[in-house]
Amino acid sequence: MPTGRLHRATVLLIALGLRADAAQTTDTGGTLVREGAYILEASGSLHRGEQPGWWVFRIARDDPDKELLEFTLLPCTLLASLEQLVESMPGQEIVFELTGEVFVYQGRNFLMPTHAPRLVEYVAPSRPGILGAPAGDAAPRDGSAETILRDLDRSVGPIVRSPRKATAGATSRPHTASNRLVAPGSLVLWRHGWMVREPDGAWSYVFGADATGLADPPMVLLPCRMLEDLQRHARRSGPKTPLLVSGRVYRYHGRNYLLPTMFRIPRYRTVLRP
Repeated sequence: MPTGRLHRATVLLIALGLRADAAQTTDTGGTLVREGAYILEASGSLHRGEQPGWWVFRIARDDPDKELLEFTLLPCTLLASLEQLVESMPGQEIVFELTGEVFVYQGRNFLMPTHAPRLVEYVAPSRPGILGAPAGDAAPRDGSAETILRDLDRSVGPIVRSPRKATAGATSRPHTASNRLVAPGSLVLWRHGWMVREPDGAWSYVFGADATGLADPPMVLLPCRMLEDLQRHARRSGPKTPLLVSGRVYRYHGRNYLLPTMFRIPRYRTVLRP
């Protein structure tokens, strides 16, 4: 991409030690940031996406002639908190700084937030009963932008733990194999299972039972290059072909999601008996 068209987010990527070609121009003329890059404290706003349930983070442009750079946010607890922030202030333009890891799926950029966002600016409502009170003097209250982001900032973030030791934090959807949800941040390491297609078109990973006969609930696979690889394998071998998958668990609105990082085909040894 020409140097004169470098977007502010691209400059942030370079500042992290990545190459200038971390962002490339797609066939349609848009900008596609390569998977594995990080967006560092990019200022922008949250908007509903073109698909139901999608939320898009649009990075603010310091020059209106520059192309718009946007990322579809991946489901996680931070996204649920950001939704609460936006919906608590309808009609307001809320600008915040967001840091996260970039993923690519079917020619679209996705972003997994990794840190609690920082509020940059917003138009606060005036105090009730006080005419002419400056908007900026409105005191923070429960459910306000300051309160929500302060709670996010105080959170310690996801803790890596074994899925078997995770406790239930919410009730999963009825079609899951168990009412127990796996804690966000848990690591899945070479778990046996297979892929299934959901009615809404998403792909889920169904875990096979372990030696105790127990199996974790199915998890929706998050969009990324690894999911594209899994889909290609499913088309060649069939969707219910056994797999061994590793990844990280996320939680969003009472359901678990899995960001796959590796997969391989299990090899079964043939036992010859005399």
